[in-house]
Amino acid sequence: MRTLYSRIARWFPIPRVMEMYYAAVHISANNVVSYLEMKQTEAGLVPVAFERVSFKRQSDDDQEGLVQALSTLQKKYKTTFIKATIPESKSYLFETEVPKVAEKDLREAVAFTIEEKAPVSLAEVVFGYRITDTSAPEVNVVSVGVVPEKVVLDYIDVYNRAGMRPVSMKVEAQAVANAVVPAHSTCNHIVVSIKDNKTVIAIVQNGGVFLSSTVDFGGMTFDAILEKHFPTQTPQERAYIKVSQNFISDASAADVHAAFIEQASLLRNYLNKYYIYWLTHKATREGEHEHKLDSFIVVGDEVCIPGLIEYLNAQLKAKVEAANVWRNCFDIEKHIPEISYEQSFEYAEVIGLLIGKD
Repeated sequence: MRTLYSRIARWFPIPRVMEMYYAAVHISANNVVSYLEMKQTEAGLVPVAFERVSFKRQSDDDQEGLVQALSTLQKKYKTTFIKATIPESKSYLFETEVPKVAEKDLREAVAFTIEEKAPVSLAEVVFGYRITDTSAPEVNVVSVGVVPEKVVLDYIDVYNRAGMRPVSMKVEAQAVANAVVPAHSTCNHIVVSIKDNKTVIAIVQNGGVFLSSTVDFGGMTFDAILEKHFPTQTPQERAYIKVSQNFISDASAADVHAAFIEQASLLRNYLNKYYIYWLTHKATREGEHEHKLDSFIVVGDEVCIPGLIEYLNAQLKAKVEAANVWRNCFDIEKHIPEISYEQSFEYAEVIGLLIGKD
């Protein structure tokens, strides 16, 4: 049933210039800008504008191509205010305990722990935090994200040069977790975000990332295998082969099967390492084994490789599931977005920016 407000808003929408309207921007390590705008509708929070723009740069300090790509998006969509990500490689995430204090004193209590947990000077960083466990009588467990102030200022400068005004910035692992972990979940998950040439593994407790790490594994390894064994096929044809043939379960193409299993096993070993860490982590100390790991949630194009999720499920001692990046936005049974399932993983970070708390 529509509320009176929704009836009025349908016929007399608030002009965009009168509301604080945010877009989301993520700059990937492989020089691609992901852009997303979403709108609240009767179906839920749905995408209304989205695009990915590639750019070139000669070095990490060369920002001209990035500024140009951002400027193109700003002019096309008339974007002013944005929420943006901070790369995993330029941040520190950790978990700490602080005394149970009044809310107004909590930030100061967290600040006292930073120099003990990260190789930084408190005077030279910005940080955010999130309470993840309040069960202990005298302390709260808090997940903390720390970024050097210079990194933040450099990104703000880039966005400002492109005509954009950042209103918040979030470490990319937390942005992905916002998208793929059920809202208000009190469960524990390991979010596995597979990129082209790396994988970000984040341990999430009560919705907050308290540890993340990047490992040397990426989806391009599967592409390299297919290029070696199907050299006469075009990249588009190999991309179709990748998602249409089950090389992991089907051993009829023995060489490809063996190569795919080798890479799947490598990923399994990384995930098992973090699973073991979870079991021995401080959250499970003193025999508190009710802090079990509920699932691995896998994000990335490789989710679409036939047999991969099933292989990991059979090999690991916790449930492994393919991510649904829209799970906190709308019911996929009631709304079909223009972004395809395969493409949706490319927007996980920006989706998480727009649905997560700042």
